[in-house]
Amino acid sequence: MAVRIDLQALQRQLDSFHTKFQHWAHRTVATAEGLRDQHLARLREFQAAIRGLEQQQADLEQRAANVKRRLAREQGEMQQLQQDLDSIRAEQGKLPALVQEVHEALQAEAEAFERQEAALCNQEGLKERKLGALHQALGMYQQRLGLEFQHGDADGEQLRVVMTQVDARDPARPFTFAVQVMGDNSYAVQACDPDLPAMPQLLAELNSGGTFSRFVRCVRTEFRAVVKAEMQQQAAPPLPQQPVAAC
Repeated sequence: MAVRIDLQALQRQLDSFHTKFQHWAHRTVATAEGLRDQHLARLREFQAAIRGLEQQQADLEQRAANVKRRLAREQGEMQQLQQDLDSIRAEQGKLPALVQEVHEALQAEAEAFERQEAALCNQEGLKERKLGALHQALGMYQQRLGLEFQHGDADGEQLRVVMTQVDARDPARPFTFAVQVMGDNSYAVQACDPDLPAMPQLLAELNSGGTFSRFVRCVRTEFRAVVKAEMQQQAAPPLPQQPVAAC
């Protein structure tokens, strides 16, 4: 017995399955394309973030290199400043010896004056006069000769010598010069008022082994020569330059 197949019903079922399959396929493809687009978008975001991080890393590396160079430069400057400070302190440390030499010279003058006082004075009260002899001798340069030593306020490595009682026309008139001990233990005159043409020669004698006390006396003699020349210029036409006066 033959079985009849309803071809139309079968065709309708096939069409229905085909339609459902197409709908499912379209949805699946759309979903896959959406996921792909999301993945590509996130991938682009990640790539942009990576480029930003790489740029930040490059900027940080550049800043670190700049900081390193600046630290190296500042370290060098600090070392140079420390060397300059050590040099200044070393020069300042030499000044007390210079002042001590002057005080020793004054002490020697005081002792000589005391010996002269003892030889000439035989009357009563000699002991009392001897007590004042030292003070009188020590004050001879500073009071009668008007000699004063000053340390520079701005540059403590210089010793400023101020002399008065040089010009009889104006005993209070100051005559000054500034001395500095250099790194090789030599002396240098940084300023002199009034200017002394013989100063280079006097300074050469000091640096050749002369004493500072003799140097001061010679400078005072030259200042007196300047005053004498000024007085001669006031009274007569200018004269040729005189040789260095004996100290």
